[in-house]
Amino acid sequence: MGTLRAGLAGPYPPFTSDDGGLDAELIVALGERLGDDVVIETLDDVADGLARLRTGDYDVLLGGLTVTGGAGLDGAAMSLPPYVITGNGLAVNTRRLPHVHAVADLDGLTVRSDDRAGLEAAVADLESGACDALIAPAPVLVRLVRDVPDVEVVARGLSVEEIAVAVAAENTALMARLQVAQAELEEDGTLQKLRRKWLGNPYVDQASAVR
Repeated sequence: MGTLRAGLAGPYPPFTSDDGGLDAELIVALGERLGDDVVIETLDDVADGLARLRTGDYDVLLGGLTVTGGAGLDGAAMSLPPYVITGNGLAVNTRRLPHVHAVADLDGLTVRSDDRAGLEAAVADLESGACDALIAPAPVLVRLVRDVPDVEVVARGLSVEEIAVAVAAENTALMARLQVAQAELEEDGTLQKLRRKWLGNPYVDQASAVR
């Protein structure tokens, strides 16, 4: 039995949050499958997490990491196959802007598209009217606006984003072990249960989740 040291970047609900999140449960399940103890450290910044992955402080990094086309990672890291495929969504105040249902309806409006660190402030601006629309990854956007009066996600599937676990580029042995473990979690239904619990996503074929 070894130890799997995981960096968990957040908060970035529903992937990482005060009540755990999909990624916190995923890394525990992967550790159990490997027969390893899991040590989790939370951090705020993805870039810092990637740097610590490079120096060997972490074995893996999670936190809703977008790896589509290599985005979100650098030369220090590689990724497992995606465990979630999603896309950007569009949120608006439907009381103020009842006519907005798609990107095509945004002409003349103020649209925000912030990085993960600025999303909570962007949601506050959306609520106050400081901006008219917000584009962000749909699962995160749904969670952030769910208790905001009159603000709703009105469109999804504006892009295709792959979410995956990052591993240090030189750690090929761990990468191989984790690939097998993740495939087994997919095969036995564990990943499907986690996606359903945290994302309301029932799909085995994740390509069906982008809509």
